[in-house]
Amino acid sequence: MNPVDLTSDYQRLNRLLQSVISIFPGSLSVIDADYNLVYTNLKPRNVGIDHQDLSGDKCFKHCKYIQNSPDECFAKKVFTTGNHVLGKQIQLGNGRWVEVNSIPLKDDFGSILFVVEFISDITQYKETERSLKESEERWQLALEGNNDGIWDWNIRSNEVFFSDRWVEMLGYEHGQLKSIFQTFTMLIHPVDIGKVMKGLQDHMAQKTNHFSMEYRMQCNEGQYKWIHGRAQATWDDSGKAIRMTGSHTDITERKLREEEISFLTFHDKLTGLYNRAYFDDAMRRMDTERMLPLSVIIGDVNGLKVTNDIFGHLVGDQLLSKIAEILQTACRKEDIVARWGGDEFAILLPRTPVLVAEDICQRITNACSNFDDEVIRPNISLGASAKVRMDQKINAVIKEAEDLMYRHKLLESRSNQNVVIASLEKTLFERSNETEEHAQRMKTMGFHLGQVLNLSSSEQDALRLLCVLHDIGKIAITDSILTKNGPLTLDEWHQMKKHPEIGYRIAKSSSKLEHIADYILFHHERWDGTGYPKGLKGKEIPKLSRLLTIIDAYDVMTHERVYKEPRSHGDAVRELKQCAGTQFDPEMVKAFIRIDWPQLLEMTL
Repeated sequence: MNPVDLTSDYQRLNRLLQSVISIFPGSLSVIDADYNLVYTNLKPRNVGIDHQDLSGDKCFKHCKYIQNSPDECFAKKVFTTGNHVLGKQIQLGNGRWVEVNSIPLKDDFGSILFVVEFISDITQYKETERSLKESEERWQLALEGNNDGIWDWNIRSNEVFFSDRWVEMLGYEHGQLKSIFQTFTMLIHPVDIGKVMKGLQDHMAQKTNHFSMEYRMQCNEGQYKWIHGRAQATWDDSGKAIRMTGSHTDITERKLREEEISFLTFHDKLTGLYNRAYFDDAMRRMDTERMLPLSVIIGDVNGLKVTNDIFGHLVGDQLLSKIAEILQTACRKEDIVARWGGDEFAILLPRTPVLVAEDICQRITNACSNFDDEVIRPNISLGASAKVRMDQKINAVIKEAEDLMYRHKLLESRSNQNVVIASLEKTLFERSNETEEHAQRMKTMGFHLGQVLNLSSSEQDALRLLCVLHDIGKIAITDSILTKNGPLTLDEWHQMKKHPEIGYRIAKSSSKLEHIADYILFHHERWDGTGYPKGLKGKEIPKLSRLLTIIDAYDVMTHERVYKEPRSHGDAVRELKQCAGTQFDPEMVKAFIRIDWPQLLEMTL
């Protein structure tokens, strides 16, 4: 190849190199070991000077990134260390940003001949980076300040980002859950997973504008929380979903409140059974031919008022709850058991003949009788009827069941009253110092003294009952007062003195005890008017109440109690004589002490 051709090739190569350099997006300089510019496309600082004229000048004279001293020159660092400097980002004095790359050019022996320095303006990149950082910071602040959990699903890669709040909401720790879509699906309640997946698929297929659904998700400890999930997908040009971003809101408390409200709307708060509103609605729904025969049971609790008056409404509520439990146990799953009113219950039995309904009534009655150990045994009067034809009115069927229930209630009333009295006696003996032996001795003494005083047979019957139940009001006094060994405080004594009035209200609540209510009320009155609760005097105090106080005082004095030793018959008689005219009716005391009680009681009991 002749020299002309070589020169021509060199010139073409040089023009090509110049063309490449001219379109290079930035500044390019070639610097020798003396820091002279061998080549540069830097623009001169002074207008009118061609950049080619900069060749031969010292590089640092035209370097814009050196702010303070020549030691900041990257070309110098390359010549000094022999290593390249890459990706150094520097903010210039005018606020713009540049990236500097300084690369050594070495000869065959490894010595550095030149340093090639590339300087790129990255101001726009830095501004974009700053905007992204600010946006990310705002997003992070929003995530931290928001009570919702955030998730982001890359549908193509199946990767999912779960925010810290999303993870914490379900009781997990950061890093405990895998960042895949299956993590999300496996936590959804089995009952809810089907509707959630369908909702997501419909949205991904653009059948819905967004995904919004309430469902349950499992927490770390196994329990479930109610979640309101919302999400929005993005699609590629072909309409295929490629990304979905969503949020989770914990709505457990709201759902619990809604469930409670819904429950209370159709259920009785005390017993948990359906209420009257639900029963009436169910009755209308079941009043169809396919439900025939449709049987109805109506029940009325026996002794609820007495129970409330004697033991308080808390015990009365417990009685209602026991009845409700018995009814539910005796009935079938498809039966509608409801609390129809205060002490009334109703049961709907679809596709049930009346004979089966009557068997269920008997099952309920038998279950009630098994509560022999209860203070007040559950007891309910029941009536059953059935609709067998569509031309029958359901209200007429209910009326018939009510009539049968009231008929049974009347037949059982005497038995129920006896049960109540027996329960009162049992409770009194269990909760106070009164004993069955004490009651029996008092009944014996009352009978014989009544004969001496010429009491009528009705007065004798009343006195016999009074001897047992005169202190029945004590069952409403707290145990700490009843069983206290030492003297009572003023407040405790004030509480104890209420028991005659409580006993009066108890007796008035029962037709079987109503006739002795006044005797119970006044059995702590004194002949001289210093007793309680009314301060009656002399014969203002009912006869049986005056008689009872003498019998009771004698028996207490002559028998051992936890707080005292027994006294002799003689001592007791002397005490009665001493208190005659103040505490006791003096004429009754005279009649009482004429009887040889030790001998009579020994012969009788």
